[in-house]
Amino acid sequence: MASDPLLAEHRETARARSWLGATFAAALLVFPAGCIPLVAGANTYRPAGELESRGNAMGVSLELGRVLTNGLAVSRPEDAAKNVWFGESIDGQFHVAHELAVEASLLWASAIPFLIPVPIGGRLGVRRGLLRQEAHGVSMDVAARGAYASASLKSGDQAADGAWRLATKAMGAELELPVSYRPASWFAVTLTPFSRFYRVTAESKEVRSGADVVRKDGVNVVSGGASLALELLAGPVAIAPALAIEAIYFPHDRVRMAQPMPGLSFGGRW
Repeated sequence: MASDPLLAEHRETARARSWLGATFAAALLVFPAGCIPLVAGANTYRPAGELESRGNAMGVSLELGRVLTNGLAVSRPEDAAKNVWFGESIDGQFHVAHELAVEASLLWASAIPFLIPVPIGGRLGVRRGLLRQEAHGVSMDVAARGAYASASLKSGDQAADGAWRLATKAMGAELELPVSYRPASWFAVTLTPFSRFYRVTAESKEVRSGADVVRKDGVNVVSGGASLALELLAGPVAIAPALAIEAIYFPHDRVRMAQPMPGLSFGGRW
């Protein structure tokens, strides 16, 4: 009896989805860089209104949060909320002109429970002072950055049948509007509304019967939220516990999710 072409196509689709799911699950368990977390970072937590007095800064930050994207997030965005990771960053701010600074970040990711930092990308942008007050006043800055992150993973023997390789990339822009109130010289409260726009792509390859089967997928990611940081300053040394809440929207799949992300930054300013 002749096979039904629709049934054959359905079986092939189911097989592809099953293989992709197994590949992505293995990626999550085996290699931390299989996911690309979105890290708020020390530059996000830094108080506004200090580009002239303390315009140069270096800091490190640690954030516990959900995954921005991985292979699962591209094919099934709702699954991204189930993956919790640590995100780390090294952030720098360098004063270049009146009320203007350049900001740069290097990003790492650590899977729980492995906690092995893996470099995944970086950010580069500018920060402009809009309103600057002395002690007991409200200050405001605006920051815009470009961001790029990527990760790749593969099975052992790439020539063997059934071997696979997965690569994910995220590229986009971020906009932040930090507003700070400093009731004392050693303490500042900073509320930072932010929005982020990313294009995420994933490319997977499987060796099947000696031939490479390549699949590509992509999704747009739009997010918005705010972080609240409490900075304690002792001379040039600053420490800031923080909490960020972000709502993520995948326009292609109309999936929304929100999650609080606690963070901590430590560094110095001069």
